[in-house]
Amino acid sequence: MSTTGAATLNSAGITNNATVGGTLGVTGATTTAGITNTGNVGTGTLSTTGAATLNSAGITNNATVGGTLGVTGATTTAGITNTGNVGTGTLSTTGAATLNSAGVTNNLTVGGVTQLNGTNGLQFDAGQNVSEISTDGTLVDNSNTALPTEQVSKPMSMHK
Repeated sequence: MSTTGAATLNSAGITNNATVGGTLGVTGATTTAGITNTGNVGTGTLSTTGAATLNSAGITNNATVGGTLGVTGATTTAGITNTGNVGTGTLSTTGAATLNSAGVTNNLTVGGVTQLNGTNGLQFDAGQNVSEISTDGTLVDNSNTALPTEQVSKPMSMHK
């Protein structure tokens, strides 16, 4: 069959390859390799046997990653729940932070009033735990865990 102008076919079967030299317009459903398209391609589950590249993705509910998730841009997560380790160069908070334990390798700087709560007091590598800074000028308490203030110590050193 040959034509020099437009041809209208009620149906056509193509056994081998077909080449369209312009825009192929289809009115109605199309089926390609088991995918039926009547507009947008949609599926309940999208899967691939190789890598998939997405320009953007929106996930409404949960997402599961079966391997390592690599992110090459900034991420924002409100309310992070982490059961592993989170690493950062500098840790900061705009509110109060509660730590079950903290280890400081180098220097510790505290800006503001420091409160020690607990039963162990202030503890150093050696010696007694310090439980209070005492203003008892008579030293009646005879405490082994209290440090005297300067006003308590000064009169005693002057009586030598």
